[in-house]
Amino acid sequence: MSRVRDLDKVESVARMVALVLETHQKFTNVFPHELLLAICWEETFWQNLPQDDNGPAAGYGQLEKDGRAIAKRELSGNPKEKDTFPFSREAILAVPEFSMSAVSNCLAGLFRSLKSQRAALNGYAGVASRPANAVIPPKWLACAQALPGFVTNPFSKTPEEIEAALRLARGFPTSGPTYDKIHNKLFPFEGLVGLITAVLRVTAQGVAVWGAQAALNQLQKSDAASGTSLAPLKVDGVFGSKTLARVQEFQTRNKLVSDGVVGPLTRGKLSERGRATGVA
Repeated sequence: MSRVRDLDKVESVARMVALVLETHQKFTNVFPHELLLAICWEETFWQNLPQDDNGPAAGYGQLEKDGRAIAKRELSGNPKEKDTFPFSREAILAVPEFSMSAVSNCLAGLFRSLKSQRAALNGYAGVASRPANAVIPPKWLACAQALPGFVTNPFSKTPEEIEAALRLARGFPTSGPTYDKIHNKLFPFEGLVGLITAVLRVTAQGVAVWGAQAALNQLQKSDAASGTSLAPLKVDGVFGSKTLARVQEFQTRNKLVSDGVVGPLTRGKLSERGRATGVA
């Protein structure tokens, strides 16, 4: 974490997925969407920021000047292109879409000239000039391989599985204040509650249940008044008996009808408790 001095700009998983899907279209069979996600996590914990106060690199993928020039040439199709806009340092920092497009186009340009995934990833990591960086591309690949199909179906994985995969690219604690901050940035509470777009009851399945389960788990850590006697839920998007018991406990503690149904009142109370306890 030495290159990253704070975690205030860590993107949510939903935002990561949206940016990768929007900006990465070239050679996706060679560089899966999950690989771009892994690269940007290893570089900056998915923060669009300078490498350091005076460093040459900027953006999620920490592209230096040469990498930005490769991205521009790939985008324009002109091998003699010198102007780096929209991949200037300033543009990348100002516009997240430019940053992600730069990563995608730089990888595509390297692959077009070097003809292999391995060579392109080593080129992106700067292995030729910094041999110690040879350990980095395998970390990117391990992370991507742990998340097959994740970008097109992010709710196929539990938050714990997503975090475990990200740690393969760049580690972070599994508990404590730093972990809590990263976890809450990856899975913001209001975003999870926002996934609850339907009335949920036993046998329900899908993204809305996933959001409810994850929100209840987050709230459980910070709001004893909402119930802490039960084990955290497995966030699998399936409304079974354990989810029912956790919903009923939450409802009872918050003076709602304990019917185990997540309707507008329970959803509203989740948001209220999140704001009251500082999770939201």
